[in-house]
Amino acid sequence: CFTGCKSSTHKNAVILMDDSVAFDSSAIQIGYLPTLDALPLLVADEDRLLDSLKVDVQLVQFTSNMDIDTAFLNRRIHGALTDACRAILLNSKNNEIRIVGKTDGVSYLVSQQKLRIRKVNDLNERMIAIARNEASDWMLDILLGESKMEPSDVNRPQINNIQLRQEMVQKEMIDAAILPEPYATMAMVNGDRQMWDNKNRQTGCIIFTHKVLVDRETELRKIAQAYDIAAKRINNSSKASFSP
Repeated sequence: CFTGCKSSTHKNAVILMDDSVAFDSSAIQIGYLPTLDALPLLVADEDRLLDSLKVDVQLVQFTSNMDIDTAFLNRRIHGALTDACRAILLNSKNNEIRIVGKTDGVSYLVSQQKLRIRKVNDLNERMIAIARNEASDWMLDILLGESKMEPSDVNRPQINNIQLRQEMVQKEMIDAAILPEPYATMAMVNGDRQMWDNKNRQTGCIIFTHKVLVDRETELRKIAQAYDIAAKRINNSSKASFSP
């Protein structure tokens, strides 16, 4: 599941990031947000694919990309699932960062159900929650441009925690938000309206430092192998019904 846990019956483990986390110094730590981008790695862990390939991995769940960035720059994790916008920003602070693969998660612009919003122009002067300096911020710029609107035509409260962003739309505390899956679907199930998606502009990626790529190449190849196997299993089964 996306919630993670601190106990595990097998060698690899999914853990929640907090001050009490005890990292295994021999493991490769990969930070992630609880979105569908992370599902192949979570399935690889759940199905013990990583164990079978004899690679020791700790999947560390965060609540925001900003927290992942901090952990990555402070070398508390070796790699991360992030987006290309964050990767470029991180690389400006540490030019050793390398993108090693892409992920296929989709994000949506979702407006709260009680608003009579039918088109993007109806969002003029509305509050649209995003996370600053990441794909959701960039996506909103693209969307506004396509609708002949200026970036300043909307208000952008910075809500970095994805779950909180979804809850604020549902509770009518904000007018709209850009949400990744499965949070977008959760909002729409509750009656909120999908207005736009980035299916043709996916930006998810996996990053490591150059040093980790060199020093632990064999292990990373095994992780990539497990990821690919898990992705195929998801595509060929109903296991994608994981929920946060």
